[in-house]
Amino acid sequence: MKALANINKLLEVFVVINLALMSLLIFLNVILRYTLNSGLTFTEEASRYMFVWLTFMGAVLAFNGDEHVSVQFLVAKLPVKLRAWWTVATDIILLACCLLLFLGCCKLAAQNMSNLSPITGIPTGMNFLAAAIMSGLLQILLLVRIGVKTSAILRGHIA
Repeated sequence: MKALANINKLLEVFVVINLALMSLLIFLNVILRYTLNSGLTFTEEASRYMFVWLTFMGAVLAFNGDEHVSVQFLVAKLPVKLRAWWTVATDIILLACCLLLFLGCCKLAAQNMSNLSPITGIPTGMNFLAAAIMSGLLQILLLVRIGVKTSAILRGHIA
């Protein structure tokens, strides 16, 4: 569990640095365009890549903190033990979806690493790599959550 907390902290630092750098690049480009009638050509493309990474890593942080939007009005009416098993079942389905996403994104990332973006020269597969890393981290979080929840149910901590 300590390792998960460290990964979460590392992701938070990455997201903050990414957002700050992206904001700085865009702000600098706006200032240069309005004052000198010229801008930095790479900022638009670099910010797009940074935004993709920010979104996917932010999704991992939101999932880890249970901050995603969810509809609970039917599940809330279930008995506590059945609700717990329901969350385990939905986590298993989500784990399968994340596995498929991971496999597909790894394949797409490998295929697109030779395609370079026109201005920055960054491989276009980096966007798919962000999705693959996100789904891999979500799989780890889901496996831990499934294990903890199943263990609590079987021990009788959830009645």
